[in-house]
Amino acid sequence: MVMDLILVLDYAKRGRIGMINESLGFLFPGAGSLALGGIVGVTAGYAVKKIFKIAVFILGCFFGGLVWLSYKGLVSVNWNSISNQTQEALTNVAIQALKVTNQTAQQMQHNGFTDIDMGSLLPVAAGAGFLPGFFYGLARG
Repeated sequence: MVMDLILVLDYAKRGRIGMINESLGFLFPGAGSLALGGIVGVTAGYAVKKIFKIAVFILGCFFGGLVWLSYKGLVSVNWNSISNQTQEALTNVAIQALKVTNQTAQQMQHNGFTDIDMGSLLPVAAGAGFLPGFFYGLARG
């Protein structure tokens, strides 16, 4: 998948992304952006899943070693403190995610969708291609 990302970046550098837009432009003006968003989404989803697997493995080895050292009596672990700090961190992440979602909704409500031309829809088409591609990459990774 890293090679796919390098290939996409190489196409972009050489100006071949315009060829995708031209060849798919007969469908609708955002078809090239939709296709490119899908390709980048698959690559990103695959990479995120692989990185997440590695991080979970390392974290699992760390906690497994910590439990083993605690069982052998070599270290003393305050599990209640670890539980409280983990719960607090997850609560903070959830609060921040809600704030970002709320701010995005407020900006969309404030700006609205008036006077839309086809050029302004290209990022929307890229996002519409990116999300399914991202989830496909997560599933295949």
